[in-house]
Amino acid sequence: MPLPPAADPAMDPWLRPRLRSWLRPELRPGLRSILGRWHLARAVIRGNYGVRPSPFKLTFAVTDRCNSRCRACGIWHRGCGEELALGEIDAFFAANGGFSWVDLTGGEFFLRPDCREVVQSLLARMPRLYHLHIPTNGVDPGRTVDAVRAILRLSPPWFTVTLSLDGPPALHDRLRGVAGNWESVMAVHEALSPLVRGRFRLFFGLTLTPWNPGTLAATLAAVQERRPRVTLADFHLNLAHRSGHYYNNAGAGDGDLVFPGSGGVSPAAARLAEAWLGDIRLLTAARRRRFDPVDFLERRYLAGVERFLRERKCPERCRSLALSLFVGATGEVYPCIIWDRPLGNLRESAFRLGPILESPRAREALTEIAMGGCPHCWTPCEAYPTLLGNGLPFSRRGGAPLEAG
Repeated sequence: MPLPPAADPAMDPWLRPRLRSWLRPELRPGLRSILGRWHLARAVIRGNYGVRPSPFKLTFAVTDRCNSRCRACGIWHRGCGEELALGEIDAFFAANGGFSWVDLTGGEFFLRPDCREVVQSLLARMPRLYHLHIPTNGVDPGRTVDAVRAILRLSPPWFTVTLSLDGPPALHDRLRGVAGNWESVMAVHEALSPLVRGRFRLFFGLTLTPWNPGTLAATLAAVQERRPRVTLADFHLNLAHRSGHYYNNAGAGDGDLVFPGSGGVSPAAARLAEAWLGDIRLLTAARRRRFDPVDFLERRYLAGVERFLRERKCPERCRSLALSLFVGATGEVYPCIIWDRPLGNLRESAFRLGPILESPRAREALTEIAMGGCPHCWTPCEAYPTLLGNGLPFSRRGGAPLEAG
Protein backbone atom coordinates (compact mmCIF):
# COMPACT_ATOMS: atom_id res chain seq x y z
CA MET A 1 0.00 0.00 0.00
CA PRO A 2 1.48 3.41 -0.92
CA LEU A 3 2.15 5.56 2.12
CA PRO A 4 2.16 9.29 2.75
CA PRO A 5 5.87 10.10 2.24
CA ALA A 6 7.93 11.79 4.93
CA ALA A 7 8.50 14.80 2.67
CA ASP A 8 7.45 16.09 -0.69
CA PRO A 9 10.36 15.51 -3.08
CA ALA A 10 9.02 18.07 -5.54
CA MET A 11 8.67 20.90 -3.03
CA ASP A 12 10.97 20.43 -0.05
CA PRO A 13 14.54 20.32 -1.41
CA TRP A 14 14.38 23.47 -3.48
CA LEU A 15 11.14 25.47 -3.65
CA ARG A 16 9.83 25.34 -0.09
CA PRO A 17 12.98 26.76 1.62
CA ARG A 18 13.15 29.56 -0.94
CA LEU A 19 9.50 30.42 -0.48
CA ARG A 20 10.12 30.62 3.25
CA SER A 21 12.98 33.06 2.71
CA TRP A 22 11.12 35.15 0.12
CA LEU A 23 7.87 35.55 2.03
CA ARG A 24 7.35 37.71 5.07
CA PRO A 25 6.75 35.60 8.22
CA GLU A 26 3.12 36.63 8.50
CA LEU A 27 2.43 35.25 5.00
CA ARG A 28 3.97 31.81 5.54
CA PRO A 29 0.94 30.17 7.25
CA GLY A 30 -1.20 31.19 4.28
CA LEU A 31 1.28 29.63 1.88
CA ARG A 32 1.31 26.45 3.91
CA SER A 33 -2.49 26.35 3.84
CA ILE A 34 -2.52 26.71 0.05
CA LEU A 35 0.07 23.96 -0.38
CA GLY A 36 -1.76 21.76 2.11
CA ARG A 37 -5.03 22.21 0.26
CA TRP A 38 -3.32 21.24 -2.98
CA HIS A 39 -1.88 18.09 -1.42
CA LEU A 40 -5.28 17.16 0.05
CA ALA A 41 -6.98 17.69 -3.31
CA ARG A 42 -4.38 15.49 -4.99
CA ALA A 43 -4.88 12.77 -2.35
CA VAL A 44 -8.65 12.91 -2.82
CA ILE A 45 -8.30 12.59 -6.60
CA ARG A 46 -5.99 9.60 -6.14
CA GLY A 47 -8.49 8.13 -3.72
CA ASN A 48 -11.26 8.37 -6.31
CA TYR A 49 -9.36 7.34 -9.43
CA GLY A 50 -6.00 5.94 -8.40
CA VAL A 51 -5.25 2.24 -8.49
CA ARG A 52 -3.11 2.56 -5.37
CA PRO A 53 -4.53 5.30 -3.11
CA SER A 54 -2.68 6.18 0.09
CA PRO A 55 -3.97 7.30 3.51
CA PHE A 56 -4.29 11.07 3.86
CA LYS A 57 -6.27 11.15 7.14
CA LEU A 58 -4.79 10.16 10.52
CA THR A 59 -6.75 9.83 13.74
CA PHE A 60 -4.23 9.67 16.60
CA ALA A 61 -5.36 9.09 20.19
CA VAL A 62 -2.32 10.66 21.81
CA THR A 63 -3.44 9.80 25.36
CA ASP A 64 -6.01 7.68 27.18
CA ARG A 65 -6.07 10.07 30.12
CA CYS A 66 -9.54 11.53 30.58
CA ASN A 67 -11.19 13.69 33.23
CA SER A 68 -14.73 12.94 31.99
CA ARG A 69 -16.82 10.03 33.25
CA CYS A 70 -19.05 9.59 30.22
CA ARG A 71 -21.89 7.10 30.24
CA ALA A 72 -21.45 6.30 26.55
CA CYS A 73 -17.65 5.90 26.63
CA GLY A 74 -15.30 3.86 28.78
CA ILE A 75 -11.91 5.33 27.91
CA TRP A 76 -11.73 6.78 31.42
CA HIS A 77 -11.93 3.25 32.87
CA ARG A 78 -8.79 2.17 31.02
CA GLY A 79 -6.20 4.40 32.61
CA CYS A 80 -2.82 5.21 31.11
CA GLY A 81 -0.79 2.45 29.54
CA GLU A 82 2.69 2.87 28.12
CA GLU A 83 1.74 5.85 25.98
CA LEU A 84 4.10 7.05 23.30
CA ALA A 85 6.55 9.59 24.69
CA LEU A 86 7.11 12.91 22.95
CA GLY A 87 10.32 11.67 21.32
CA GLU A 88 8.50 8.61 19.97
CA ILE A 89 5.66 10.77 18.65
CA ASP A 90 8.18 13.01 16.92
CA ALA A 91 9.82 9.94 15.35
CA PHE A 92 6.39 8.76 14.16
CA PHE A 93 5.58 12.13 12.58
CA ALA A 94 9.04 12.37 11.00
CA ALA A 95 8.78 8.92 9.41
CA ASN A 96 5.21 9.43 8.10
CA GLY A 97 4.98 13.09 7.21
CA GLY A 98 2.60 12.98 4.26
CA PHE A 99 -0.78 13.20 6.00
CA SER A 100 -3.01 16.10 4.97
CA TRP A 101 -5.61 15.78 7.75
CA VAL A 102 -4.85 14.87 11.37
CA ASP A 103 -7.18 14.45 14.35
CA LEU A 104 -5.35 14.60 17.69
CA THR A 105 -7.63 13.13 20.31
CA GLY A 106 -7.73 11.08 23.50
CA GLY A 107 -8.99 10.62 26.16
CA GLU A 108 -8.59 14.33 26.64
CA PHE A 109 -5.72 15.56 24.47
CA PHE A 110 -5.07 18.65 26.54
CA LEU A 111 -4.32 16.56 29.64
CA ARG A 112 -0.91 15.76 28.15
CA PRO A 113 1.52 18.29 29.64
CA ASP A 114 3.41 18.29 26.34
CA CYS A 115 0.36 18.78 24.11
CA ARG A 116 1.80 21.99 22.64
CA GLU A 117 5.05 20.23 21.83
CA VAL A 118 3.11 17.40 20.16
CA VAL A 119 1.46 19.93 17.82
CA GLN A 120 4.77 21.71 17.27
CA SER A 121 6.31 18.40 16.18
CA LEU A 122 3.33 17.70 13.92
CA LEU A 123 3.64 21.04 12.16
CA ALA A 124 7.40 20.69 11.75
CA ARG A 125 7.31 17.11 10.47
CA MET A 126 4.25 17.17 8.21
CA PRO A 127 4.73 19.70 5.42
CA ARG A 128 1.58 18.49 3.63
CA LEU A 129 -0.74 19.10 6.59
CA TYR A 130 -3.86 21.08 5.70
CA HIS A 131 -6.30 20.43 8.55
CA LEU A 132 -5.68 19.84 12.26
CA HIS A 133 -8.69 18.91 14.40
CA ILE A 134 -8.73 18.55 18.19
CA PRO A 135 -11.87 17.63 20.18
CA THR A 136 -12.06 18.53 23.87
CA ASN A 137 -14.41 17.99 26.79
CA GLY A 138 -13.70 21.46 28.21
CA VAL A 139 -13.64 20.14 31.79
CA ASP A 140 -10.60 22.29 32.64
CA PRO A 141 -11.25 25.67 30.97
CA GLY A 142 -7.96 27.30 31.93
CA ARG A 143 -5.83 24.43 30.64
CA THR A 144 -7.88 24.13 27.45
CA VAL A 145 -7.87 27.83 26.56
CA ASP A 146 -4.16 28.25 27.31
CA ALA A 147 -3.30 25.22 25.15
CA VAL A 148 -5.43 26.38 22.21
CA ARG A 149 -3.88 29.85 22.34
CA ALA A 150 -0.41 28.30 22.40
CA ILE A 151 -1.28 26.17 19.35
CA LEU A 152 -2.64 29.18 17.49
CA ARG A 153 0.69 30.93 18.05
CA LEU A 154 2.28 28.04 16.12
CA SER A 155 0.21 29.11 13.05
CA PRO A 156 -1.38 25.81 12.01
CA PRO A 157 -2.66 25.91 8.41
CA TRP A 158 -6.32 25.11 9.24
CA PHE A 159 -7.28 24.43 12.84
CA THR A 160 -10.64 23.23 14.23
CA VAL A 161 -11.57 22.72 17.88
CA THR A 162 -14.75 20.82 18.79
CA LEU A 163 -16.29 21.30 22.24
CA SER A 164 -18.27 18.27 23.39
CA LEU A 165 -21.80 19.22 24.43
CA ASP A 166 -24.38 16.45 24.76
CA GLY A 167 -27.50 18.28 25.91
CA PRO A 168 -28.87 21.09 28.08
CA PRO A 169 -26.95 21.78 31.32
CA ALA A 170 -28.29 19.13 33.69
CA LEU A 171 -28.43 16.40 31.05
CA HIS A 172 -24.94 17.15 29.73
CA ASP A 173 -23.40 17.04 33.20
CA ARG A 174 -25.19 13.76 33.94
CA LEU A 175 -24.08 12.10 30.69
CA ARG A 176 -20.52 13.37 31.09
CA GLY A 177 -20.36 12.46 34.77
CA VAL A 178 -18.81 15.78 35.83
CA ALA A 179 -20.76 18.40 37.77
CA GLY A 180 -20.38 21.86 36.26
CA ASN A 181 -19.05 20.58 32.92
CA TRP A 182 -21.68 22.46 30.91
CA GLU A 183 -20.59 25.72 32.52
CA SER A 184 -16.94 24.98 31.86
CA VAL A 185 -17.69 24.31 28.18
CA MET A 186 -19.45 27.67 27.99
CA ALA A 187 -16.41 29.31 29.58
CA VAL A 188 -14.11 27.78 26.97
CA HIS A 189 -16.41 28.89 24.14
CA GLU A 190 -16.59 32.42 25.52
CA ALA A 191 -12.79 32.63 25.74
CA LEU A 192 -12.06 31.15 22.31
CA SER A 193 -14.84 32.74 20.23
CA PRO A 194 -13.00 36.07 19.81
CA LEU A 195 -10.10 34.12 18.25
CA VAL A 196 -12.27 32.58 15.52
CA ARG A 197 -11.11 34.06 12.26
CA GLY A 198 -9.27 33.01 9.13
CA ARG A 199 -8.13 29.42 9.50
CA PHE A 200 -9.44 28.79 13.04
CA ARG A 201 -12.92 27.34 13.59
CA LEU A 202 -14.82 26.41 16.75
CA PHE A 203 -17.78 24.00 16.93
CA PHE A 204 -19.95 22.20 19.44
CA GLY A 205 -20.04 18.44 19.03
CA LEU A 206 -23.20 16.65 20.18
CA THR A 207 -23.06 12.85 20.35
CA LEU A 208 -26.43 11.20 19.85
CA THR A 209 -26.79 8.49 22.50
CA PRO A 210 -29.68 6.43 23.86
CA TRP A 211 -30.02 8.97 26.67
CA ASN A 212 -30.32 12.30 24.81
CA PRO A 213 -32.60 11.76 21.77
CA GLY A 214 -34.43 14.80 20.43
CA THR A 215 -32.51 17.34 22.53
CA LEU A 216 -30.71 19.38 19.86
CA ALA A 217 -33.23 22.26 19.90
CA ALA A 218 -33.23 22.45 23.70
CA THR A 219 -29.42 22.36 23.73
CA LEU A 220 -29.24 25.23 21.24
CA ALA A 221 -31.75 27.26 23.27
CA ALA A 222 -29.70 26.76 26.45
CA VAL A 223 -26.49 27.79 24.69
CA GLN A 224 -28.10 30.88 23.16
CA GLU A 225 -29.04 32.11 26.62
CA ARG A 226 -25.32 32.45 27.26
CA ARG A 227 -23.97 32.80 23.71
CA PRO A 228 -26.73 34.54 21.64
CA ARG A 229 -24.77 34.49 18.37
CA VAL A 230 -24.49 30.68 18.30
CA THR A 231 -26.65 28.98 15.65
CA LEU A 232 -27.30 25.42 14.56
CA ALA A 233 -24.50 25.84 12.01
CA ASP A 234 -22.10 25.88 14.96
CA PHE A 235 -23.07 22.32 15.89
CA HIS A 236 -21.87 18.96 14.64
CA LEU A 237 -23.75 15.71 15.32
CA ASN A 238 -22.39 12.20 15.47
CA LEU A 239 -23.71 8.82 16.59
CA ALA A 240 -22.45 6.95 19.62
CA HIS A 241 -20.69 3.75 18.59
CA ARG A 242 -19.24 0.74 20.33
CA SER A 243 -15.52 0.05 20.18
CA GLY A 244 -13.44 -2.26 22.35
CA HIS A 245 -10.00 -0.93 21.47
CA TYR A 246 -10.88 2.78 21.47
CA TYR A 247 -14.05 3.73 23.35
CA ASN A 248 -13.66 0.71 25.66
CA ASN A 249 -17.45 0.28 25.66
CA ALA A 250 -17.99 -2.98 23.77
CA GLY A 251 -20.12 -4.27 26.66
CA ALA A 252 -21.87 -1.03 27.55
CA GLY A 253 -24.79 -2.47 29.50
CA ASP A 254 -28.22 -1.17 28.46
CA GLY A 255 -26.64 1.02 25.81
CA ASP A 256 -25.18 -2.09 24.21
CA LEU A 257 -28.67 -2.93 22.94
CA VAL A 258 -29.18 0.25 21.00
CA PHE A 259 -25.82 1.65 19.87
CA PRO A 260 -25.68 1.67 16.06
CA GLY A 261 -24.03 -1.36 14.60
CA SER A 262 -25.13 -3.63 17.43
CA GLY A 263 -26.97 -6.07 15.17
CA GLY A 264 -30.72 -6.53 14.96
CA VAL A 265 -33.08 -3.57 15.22
CA SER A 266 -35.14 -3.83 18.39
CA PRO A 267 -38.32 -1.77 18.92
CA ALA A 268 -36.36 0.41 21.36
CA ALA A 269 -33.65 0.99 18.75
CA ALA A 270 -36.27 1.87 16.13
CA ARG A 271 -37.82 4.47 18.42
CA LEU A 272 -34.42 5.94 19.19
CA ALA A 273 -33.58 6.13 15.52
CA GLU A 274 -36.71 8.17 14.86
CA ALA A 275 -35.84 10.59 17.66
CA TRP A 276 -32.28 10.92 16.39
CA LEU A 277 -33.54 11.54 12.87
CA GLY A 278 -35.47 14.55 14.11
CA ASP A 279 -32.24 16.16 15.32
CA ILE A 280 -30.39 15.16 12.17
CA ARG A 281 -33.01 16.71 9.89
CA LEU A 282 -33.09 19.87 11.99
CA LEU A 283 -29.34 20.34 11.55
CA THR A 284 -29.43 19.38 7.87
CA ALA A 285 -32.04 22.06 7.20
CA ALA A 286 -29.88 24.68 8.91
CA ARG A 287 -26.81 23.77 6.88
CA ARG A 288 -28.69 23.92 3.56
CA ARG A 289 -28.79 27.69 3.91
CA ARG A 290 -25.01 28.04 3.74
CA PHE A 291 -22.64 27.71 0.78
CA ASP A 292 -19.51 26.33 2.35
CA PRO A 293 -17.33 23.27 1.54
CA VAL A 294 -17.44 22.14 5.18
CA ASP A 295 -21.22 22.40 5.23
CA PHE A 296 -21.45 20.46 1.96
CA LEU A 297 -19.41 17.62 3.45
CA GLU A 298 -21.43 17.79 6.66
CA ARG A 299 -24.71 17.53 4.75
CA ARG A 300 -23.44 14.43 2.98
CA TYR A 301 -22.39 12.97 6.31
CA LEU A 302 -25.81 13.65 7.85
CA ALA A 303 -27.54 12.09 4.83
CA GLY A 304 -25.35 9.06 5.42
CA VAL A 305 -26.47 8.95 9.07
CA GLU A 306 -30.08 8.60 7.91
CA ARG A 307 -29.16 5.71 5.63
CA PHE A 308 -27.04 4.12 8.33
CA LEU A 309 -29.92 4.18 10.80
CA ARG A 310 -32.27 2.64 8.25
CA GLU A 311 -29.95 -0.03 6.86
CA ARG A 312 -27.57 -0.63 9.78
CA LYS A 313 -24.56 -0.70 7.49
CA CYS A 314 -22.08 1.80 6.09
CA PRO A 315 -23.94 3.87 3.47
CA GLU A 316 -20.83 4.21 1.29
CA ARG A 317 -18.05 1.88 0.25
CA CYS A 318 -15.78 2.18 3.29
CA ARG A 319 -12.32 3.62 2.55
CA SER A 320 -10.74 3.00 5.95
CA LEU A 321 -7.14 1.84 5.74
CA ALA A 322 -7.05 2.91 2.08
CA LEU A 323 -7.51 6.62 2.87
CA SER A 324 -7.51 6.79 6.67
CA LEU A 325 -6.26 4.92 9.72
CA PHE A 326 -6.19 5.03 13.53
CA VAL A 327 -3.22 4.96 15.89
CA GLY A 328 -3.79 4.37 19.60
CA ALA A 329 -1.96 5.93 22.53
CA THR A 330 0.49 3.01 22.86
CA GLY A 331 1.34 3.00 19.14
CA GLU A 332 -0.99 0.23 18.00
CA VAL A 333 -2.25 0.72 14.44
CA TYR A 334 -5.84 -0.11 13.43
CA PRO A 335 -7.91 0.38 10.27
CA CYS A 336 -10.28 2.68 12.17
CA ILE A 337 -11.57 3.56 15.63
CA ILE A 338 -14.34 0.93 15.49
CA TRP A 339 -12.84 -2.29 14.08
CA ASP A 340 -10.73 -4.00 16.73
CA ARG A 341 -8.29 -5.40 14.18
CA PRO A 342 -4.72 -4.58 15.34
CA LEU A 343 -2.26 -4.45 12.46
CA GLY A 344 1.00 -3.86 14.33
CA ASN A 345 2.74 -1.51 16.73
CA LEU A 346 4.86 1.49 15.78
CA ARG A 347 7.48 0.59 18.38
CA GLU A 348 8.12 -2.65 16.49
CA SER A 349 8.53 -0.97 13.09
CA ALA A 350 10.90 1.90 13.95
CA PHE A 351 7.76 4.11 13.97
CA ARG A 352 7.29 3.63 10.23
CA LEU A 353 3.84 2.75 8.94
CA GLY A 354 5.24 1.10 5.82
CA PRO A 355 6.11 -2.28 7.30
CA ILE A 356 2.73 -2.40 9.07
CA LEU A 357 0.52 -1.36 6.15
CA GLU A 358 2.39 -3.56 3.70
CA SER A 359 2.07 -6.64 5.92
CA PRO A 360 -0.18 -9.63 5.06
CA ARG A 361 -2.36 -8.74 8.05
CA ALA A 362 -3.06 -5.26 6.64
CA ARG A 363 -3.64 -6.60 3.12
CA GLU A 364 -6.20 -9.06 4.47
CA ALA A 365 -7.95 -6.31 6.43
CA LEU A 366 -8.03 -4.03 3.38
CA THR A 367 -9.59 -6.79 1.32
CA GLU A 368 -12.22 -7.49 3.98
CA ILE A 369 -13.12 -3.80 4.16
CA ALA A 370 -13.45 -3.56 0.38
CA MET A 371 -15.73 -6.62 0.39
CA GLY A 372 -17.92 -5.23 3.19
CA GLY A 373 -16.58 -7.56 5.87
CA CYS A 374 -15.85 -4.94 8.54
CA PRO A 375 -18.28 -4.25 11.45
CA HIS A 376 -19.89 -1.28 9.59
CA CYS A 377 -20.06 2.13 11.22
CA TRP A 378 -20.58 5.76 10.34
CA THR A 379 -18.27 7.80 12.53
CA PRO A 380 -16.99 11.18 11.28
CA CYS A 381 -13.36 10.02 11.68
CA GLU A 382 -13.91 7.47 8.92
CA ALA A 383 -16.97 8.88 7.14
CA TYR A 384 -15.37 12.12 5.95
CA PRO A 385 -12.44 10.49 4.11
CA THR A 386 -14.83 7.83 2.81
CA LEU A 387 -17.11 10.53 1.40
CA LEU A 388 -14.16 12.37 -0.15
CA GLY A 389 -12.82 9.13 -1.61
CA ASN A 390 -16.14 8.23 -3.20
CA GLY A 391 -17.36 11.68 -4.13
CA LEU A 392 -16.04 12.48 -7.61
CA PRO A 393 -17.76 11.50 -10.87
CA PHE A 394 -16.89 8.01 -12.11
CA SER A 395 -15.11 7.21 -8.85
CA ARG A 396 -13.88 3.64 -8.44
CA ARG A 397 -16.87 2.53 -6.38
CA GLY A 398 -16.90 -1.10 -7.34
CA GLY A 399 -16.72 -3.96 -4.85
CA ALA A 400 -13.31 -5.23 -5.92
CA PRO A 401 -10.65 -4.85 -3.27
CA LEU A 402 -8.23 -1.98 -3.59
CA GLU A 403 -4.63 -2.79 -4.32
CA ALA A 404 -2.52 -2.84 -1.20
CA GLY A 405 0.91 -3.29 -2.68
